[in-house]
Amino acid sequence: AWYKALQTKQLRYYVLAGALFSASMQMHYLGITLAIVFAITYLFDMAIHKAQPIQHLWRMLCMVGAWAALLAPFLLFEAIHNFPNTRSVLLLNSNENTQTANRLGEVFSTFTHVVTYTMQQPLQENVSIILFACISIVALVATIKKQPIGYLCTAFVLMILVTSLYTGAKFPHYLGTFYILFYTIVSYIVMMVSRNKWARLALITVVMGAFMFLQAPNYRFLY
Repeated sequence: AWYKALQTKQLRYYVLAGALFSASMQMHYLGITLAIVFAITYLFDMAIHKAQPIQHLWRMLCMVGAWAALLAPFLLFEAIHNFPNTRSVLLLNSNENTQTANRLGEVFSTFTHVVTYTMQQPLQENVSIILFACISIVALVATIKKQPIGYLCTAFVLMILVTSLYTGAKFPHYLGTFYILFYTIVSYIVMMVSRNKWARLALITVVMGAFMFLQAPNYRFLY
């Protein structure tokens, strides 16, 4: 919805993005990491596509209005129960692990969690660093070239960085948004390796074959 909003400038997509953002935050407070994605990508989009300030203000008001409208029941719940989730967000960066956590190490740890779960294979730290660096480079280059994948890569990198501020246990369902982004980015990189149709087909076949071979033992329902 956010990508369509930036692409088409239609208010309905800004409203939809705001509403879905509200829903995401209510599912888990880590959904607030999307706010950083919205802010940075919108500022970048404003720099590329010039418009009257009133137009930008109206779009943001529509988005924030939809966000606030769907958040109203949640805020009522918070007020009745002494703001338990709000206090959790405020304490996000002050749990006992934070005092000793290495920030850069936490970034790679978060990324490793994502890749390990999506691939169902342990990932060595040096490989994690290289892979994250590659995705960051793709994000930068694709964004400069105004390619749609740039938004997804930028969102992925920003969300990894912000989520790494949370040093508590990262359960698989906390990171749900990352999985589809990771698969999409990897698919894009695989497709960019070669322009030849048959080479692409062969590469896709090898990658998918290897993926299924590695995944199958972990799908217990197959038994």
